[in-house]
Amino acid sequence: MKSILIISLFISLIGCEIDRDNPLDPKNPDNSFQRINLVELFYKRGDNLSSFATQAFEVLSLDGTYKDQIALIQYDLLPDEISGAQNFYENERANGINFGIPDFFLNGNEGRAQGASSYSNALRNYKETLQEATNGEFRESDFTFWAELQPEGDLLTIQAELGNVSEIRKSNLLLRGVVVENQGGNFKFSAVQLLNSKNIPILEAGEVSKFTFPSVAISNLQNRFEKINVVVWVEENKQVSQAGVFK
Repeated sequence: MKSILIISLFISLIGCEIDRDNPLDPKNPDNSFQRINLVELFYKRGDNLSSFATQAFEVLSLDGTYKDQIALIQYDLLPDEISGAQNFYENERANGINFGIPDFFLNGNEGRAQGASSYSNALRNYKETLQEATNGEFRESDFTFWAELQPEGDLLTIQAELGNVSEIRKSNLLLRGVVVENQGGNFKFSAVQLLNSKNIPILEAGEVSKFTFPSVAISNLQNRFEKINVVVWVEENKQVSQAGVFK
């Protein structure tokens, strides 16, 4: 598969106040938002251990237990189908401590799971981690997202909003995003293109930041658009506080 061109990304942030009747308003009694956990699997195509890992997630993605609680992104590192994916893995996720591929991360650096010597081991390890994260309960998040995908030919533009629904100011936030392709199941996506990150120094309580990801080139987008989504998330100190999946 040909390498996908990454176009440099500039995100413009515009702060705005939430209307008092807006569901994003932290004073609105109906503003509870489910936390969506971000799961990232880094693997190498053709590698036996990676095959066990992807098979395990294939099964987990069909489990309705995690529906609306998990967004899974799979990054294929052999070959590096996405320019920058290897660098992202080494510097942002593995953080200099490489335990080997396949490698699994829950909510950034919050959780890491190794052990895919067999399909059964991978399934057990990953399932335990997901169960611990979701616990079958509604868990509120301090953030909510909205995003819209706008295709034109093979170009894709993404407009999004991030809302702080807590009652406190948030600072030093990092926005990230990946264009993904739906691989079936309830939450399984394959990374197509990384988007550049954006720092948000301050996000006041009840504030919504609007940002636009400039157009990026996606090969054969028109024929693939039915399966194309974007996963966006916000990090606090490298921990993912909320993720969102949008079509």
